[in-house]
Amino acid sequence: SSVAAPPPTAGPPEHLFRSSVRLRAGFASVNSVAEARVEVNFRALERAGALRIRLLDGTQVVAVRTRLEERSAGDYTWRGRLVGPREKKTAGDVVLTVKDGAAAGVLYTSRGVYRLIPRAGGEHRLALTGQGAPEGGTERECAGSIEPPAPAETQMSFTMQSMAPLTDSPDRQDVLIVYTQKARSEAGGTAALEATMQNAVDLTHTAYDNSQVTPRINIVHMQEIDHREKRQFSQDLAWVRDDPEVNALRDQYGADMVALIIHNLASCGAGYLMSTPSVDFHPNAYQVTAWDCAGGNLTLPHEFGHNQGADHNPEDATNYPTGAAYPWSYGHYIDGDYRTVLSYSFQCVVYCTRHPYISNPNIIFNGDPTGIVGDRENYRTINDTAIYVANFRHSVTSCGNGVIEGTEECDGGDLNGATCSAFGHSQGTLSCNTDCTYDSSDCHTCGNGVREGGEMCDGADLAGLSCSDFGCTGSGSLGCMATCDDFDLSACTGCAVCDNNGVCDPGEDCSGCGDCFSSAGTQCGDGVCDIAVGEDCVSCAVDCNGVQGGQMSNRYCCGNGGQNPVGCSDPRCNEAGFSCSGQTGGASCCGDLLCEGIENSCNCAVDCGPAQSFELSCSNGVDDDCDTLIDCADTDDCTGDPACPTCEPQGASCTSGDECCSGNCKGKKNSKVCK
Repeated sequence: SSVAAPPPTAGPPEHLFRSSVRLRAGFASVNSVAEARVEVNFRALERAGALRIRLLDGTQVVAVRTRLEERSAGDYTWRGRLVGPREKKTAGDVVLTVKDGAAAGVLYTSRGVYRLIPRAGGEHRLALTGQGAPEGGTERECAGSIEPPAPAETQMSFTMQSMAPLTDSPDRQDVLIVYTQKARSEAGGTAALEATMQNAVDLTHTAYDNSQVTPRINIVHMQEIDHREKRQFSQDLAWVRDDPEVNALRDQYGADMVALIIHNLASCGAGYLMSTPSVDFHPNAYQVTAWDCAGGNLTLPHEFGHNQGADHNPEDATNYPTGAAYPWSYGHYIDGDYRTVLSYSFQCVVYCTRHPYISNPNIIFNGDPTGIVGDRENYRTINDTAIYVANFRHSVTSCGNGVIEGTEECDGGDLNGATCSAFGHSQGTLSCNTDCTYDSSDCHTCGNGVREGGEMCDGADLAGLSCSDFGCTGSGSLGCMATCDDFDLSACTGCAVCDNNGVCDPGEDCSGCGDCFSSAGTQCGDGVCDIAVGEDCVSCAVDCNGVQGGQMSNRYCCGNGGQNPVGCSDPRCNEAGFSCSGQTGGASCCGDLLCEGIENSCNCAVDCGPAQSFELSCSNGVDDDCDTLIDCADTDDCTGDPACPTCEPQGASCTSGDECCSGNCKGKKNSKVCK
């Protein structure tokens, strides 16, 4: 159910976290690149119109509340968008869910995807995820869209109902979520796990809202189930599909689809794929998702997407183009930029972070359509199959059948002729909650001086923000666009234009400011040994250091070729005027707010964010903390890391060759050094 949310309080943004302590080990999820223990300011979540959020690199971002969805006391979702020049091209979705004292959430920032992870005992973690990001991390994908087998005996009881009229509204799809004891334990307890699942559903609706998808997912029940997890997702999927207890719960609560939540570090999920749109698919409307992938990696909507007839991007789909519900039922990606919910990352040479979008060529993200007409339009798939999915089980209550009955204000798409005007507003879309009451949270009147219904600002109501929140250091006044969907900086002063200080500042870019460099892409002779594109001491000796003659023990080659190839972490690759990079280098323009090509935090912080305080990874070929020491050469951070050999670099004192990375220890007694 949904109750009226209180209006946000006036005043400047409030801090989301009261405290933050950076962790070096013991991460809550293998998907994390870095984590901090944080104390959540629940009071700010309940009342603030804007939140100030400190990220793990020390940067502070501001999120403006666009909607507060309250299901009941202590059970609500805070929705907002990040503001500022760096967030313009990221959409900046922020979705924070609170349930029974646990907070779960995801922030899509220009610095990466962050998760708020609830833990046992009321503890919370802020985590920078590695999904699709150039700085690394563990990348886990769906284990497959699986062709369903013949229905088991436990599924036969519903066969006659499949012949009944399609009476339930396509606008609501009821789901049952069951989870294992291991998943509950690893997630931090019941409250933590169920908050994470509600957040995954909230993120599903974010993807739907971004992509013109009509149905809403409604959790009718969550419960722990007795199941010993299998080695493979396909085995867990077959088990949950045929288990009598699960099917009894499904019938009891009238669930159209079922999700089994487990703890599995190998992949993120699996689901049966509906290749022929029909209510007769009902025995196979099951999926399995790893708890820590459900929201942050958007795996819950990904696997439900298979049940709804949607498949992966064509290159990784099952029997493309005939294996999914329709010829257009496929995901989309842009290499080096993003991928939609159903797309894999395997085709991305650089990286492509998964964002909350269902493929739709009518929707633009980062300047590109999020689909291809007639080929990658999963938004159509989910909309077109909704009438079948919503009738996999008939609702156990009259609410949800698409017909207004009894005390219902509305039901599904039947709003009884009402519009936002009934609530005193001239704009927005009135909808129906899953409990058949009106949802006016999108209704608003731009120009009345009050932020409401998804507005970022309205007149003088600027969510407590000022010009300084947008990087402007002078005087002047922040304003609001006439459309109420963005801020107006035209009257702000001191905003960076081009101050010729040698630093590419916010507002400056390579097209008109000498502080910002541009590059046509990596090429031999550019002064950087770009091993990610195949350069080495043989193919590009001018950029890549190496010795290929003389004694074999003295030979090495920066890059992946030659004799004794070594990576950028070897200090010899970054000495004597040489520089080595493990990043893929395409064309780049520092200042365009896209971190790409040879850009990094060291040479273009305006696009890539400030440097980290230490090496995030000791094997990614990137100087994360900009101290000129890459990976294992940064002994302050990487000594003892499994990725780093326990050997001494060139020039270090030694007693035998076994101590040297080169295997060569020479010199007089008591003064030997590694050669």
